[in-house]
Amino acid sequence: MRVLESSCGRSALTFGIFDRLKLHISHYNVKYYLENDIYKICQSPCSSCIDSTKCLSCVDNYLFLSDKLQCVKECPEGYYKRDSDKSCKRCNIPCKTCVNESTCLSCITNYYLLEHTCFDKCPRGYYIYKDICKKCSDNCLNCLNEGDYCIEC
Repeated sequence: MRVLESSCGRSALTFGIFDRLKLHISHYNVKYYLENDIYKICQSPCSSCIDSTKCLSCVDNYLFLSDKLQCVKECPEGYYKRDSDKSCKRCNIPCKTCVNESTCLSCITNYYLLEHTCFDKCPRGYYIYKDICKKCSDNCLNCLNEGDYCIEC
């Protein structure tokens, strides 16, 4: 037999029909997990969980961070918010920060941002300036430093 633990302590309610797997049950819309033959209530911000620290879904106003099984208020650096399923998804490498899977805001080390895309080197007609690719002066086909030092006209 298994005892259901509530926030008020242990209840006399027992479950004898469930096997020893970590079976997730719903009782009055409250989610539980099995630990040492005792069903325990998932703690907020988890709305369903595997154990006391790993969430499977989140309460309203939280986002699900699937690769860490956590619920968070905001997506951490390296992730973007996906509204369709209220989750945080990892930015594609080499993006360091992004707004979606194809729009970078900044790049990882040794990559440079140009029009929301990260490059390992700036394309011809651009130069590196503080981790971004900036356009050379109008009369330069290729340049260095501040864009007005032409190496090809």
